[in-house]
Amino acid sequence: MIVQEQVLGLDGIERQTSCNESLILLPSSGVCRNLGWHCPQLHDPFMILYLLFIFIRWAFSAFIIVSSQTIVGHDIIKYFTLNLLAICIPCDLFLAARQCITVAQLYCTVFYSSQTLLLFNAFLQLLSDAVAFQYRAMSLFVVFTMYMLFVFPLRMQQFLSGRTYKYYFISMHMLTPFACAPRFLVYFVKSPTVLAILRRYSSIVPYSAFFIISIFLFFITILAIFALVRHHTTNVEGATKRERKNLISFLIYCVPLNLMNIPTCASAIALLLHHILPQHMVSVLLHIRFSCAGEQFIIQARTIIIAICTIVALAPYRRAFTRLAHRKRDTQTKQFMPASTTSKRMSSDRRPTLPATRRRVFGANTSLVATTNQIPLHRRSFAQ
Repeated sequence: MIVQEQVLGLDGIERQTSCNESLILLPSSGVCRNLGWHCPQLHDPFMILYLLFIFIRWAFSAFIIVSSQTIVGHDIIKYFTLNLLAICIPCDLFLAARQCITVAQLYCTVFYSSQTLLLFNAFLQLLSDAVAFQYRAMSLFVVFTMYMLFVFPLRMQQFLSGRTYKYYFISMHMLTPFACAPRFLVYFVKSPTVLAILRRYSSIVPYSAFFIISIFLFFITILAIFALVRHHTTNVEGATKRERKNLISFLIYCVPLNLMNIPTCASAIALLLHHILPQHMVSVLLHIRFSCAGEQFIIQARTIIIAICTIVALAPYRRAFTRLAHRKRDTQTKQFMPASTTSKRMSSDRRPTLPATRRRVFGANTSLVATTNQIPLHRRSFAQ
């Protein structure tokens, strides 16, 4: 029990009023040691789904990174996508390791040292909080920037450039550890006084930050929709039309992100009610457990959802995916095409076009292609 308390990093009420426990690995139980493939925990639907998510996450991440190389210049969408993946990939690596270790712990002991397990849980929690903080903050910045470029194009173009985008994302990477520090430090601090303070604020500070950013993101999204509706009847041209198109695309991108914020906002409200009205603690804890289940699923599927939104809503990545799909379809068509048809098509493609020659037709000089077969059908009678 003492080892489990150390691994969790929280005790008592803090464990019950936070979603930390949903990500944390506990010491090995070995419940399937003699059951082999027939272990019921191994066939749990969420266990199988999260194992599939490992391969889907890496496939989408590889496609987004390769597609980003085709986007040249200081594009805000390119900077946003690459910087978001830069923090998603380490988190996905720890999530994949966590899922594989979870399966292994059903049969054997993986971590023989509680300190190693504690360190793994601490970094997994840090990376998960970093992704949760950054994708909200970066989405808020991009929506606000595109909204201002659409409403005040001349003023905003004087202050925004590719370097401005780059500096913002770098500063976001540097500020993220400070926002995620309370949950991370609670695993290592030994001082009772400092530990009590960290345990008190380990859930309040991150959830407050997530809640505030989510509310601002929702508010800016509503403002951008009103601006688009108000300017719908206005004749816009050139750069304004392009900014309008970019804003619409990113608003479509942000719809699933706003939906992903619902469980986190529910947890934040439940924690606030718990601290204000502790007598209603039982009812509050039920809401927290429900929202924690939603958070656990979102953490596992977060990169997949972000990648799908990127491909569907953002034009450069949508074009790259369309080209890849057409290329794969053409390859499959050539594989199943009969050999005779393929050879005929290749020979026709390689057939050289002879230069035009001049000859007399009905006493007049006329330029004709050397073979009549190369003349379209609707012009052949006129040429002859």
